[in-house]
Amino acid sequence: GNTTVSGGTLLLSAASTNPIASSANINVQSGGVLDVTGLPSSVIALGTQNLTGAGSVTGGVLASSTSTIKPGTVTAGSAGTGTLSIGSLNWTAGSTLDFGLSSANLTSNLVLGSADLISTGALTLPSSGKANIELFQPNTNLAFLTAGTYDLVQFSSLVGTPSTSLQPGTITGNGAFNYSFGTSGN
Repeated sequence: GNTTVSGGTLLLSAASTNPIASSANINVQSGGVLDVTGLPSSVIALGTQNLTGAGSVTGGVLASSTSTIKPGTVTAGSAGTGTLSIGSLNWTAGSTLDFGLSSANLTSNLVLGSADLISTGALTLPSSGKANIELFQPNTNLAFLTAGTYDLVQFSSLVGTPSTSLQPGTITGNGAFNYSFGTSGN
């Protein structure tokens, strides 16, 4: 089944007593909070699961090689728009982040909450192998094709090097765009 947190807080305790590990889709909607501080190390380890939504995760998220994170309001399984706030995020090699971007919700730099992004405290990138980033038109499986520089993840600390730890995912019709990943700060 699926797990939806649409309002209030869902507090997870010991991994052996909560069924969220069997949820294919975990959707934390705007106004909803998924609190994983009751789990070991205050981290939810995603298996073959999708984490979606525009709400908040209190604690950490470990994205495995078979998991996908889709921040924003998601329709029909496609990448939506909105901000998913996560206490700390650890990407592993093979994990995927899907972003739904449109010309209507973009500037040269995204403002928190105005478009599709992830806001996290600590961000840890793969130490070997690469995580995937895919850019879609909102609520479709069509590639986002507007050239530019976009802030997709806001973080307070970083472990890893984006240029060697991230790669574009495979999207049908992503044309001749070249992607590069880097960091910038205030």
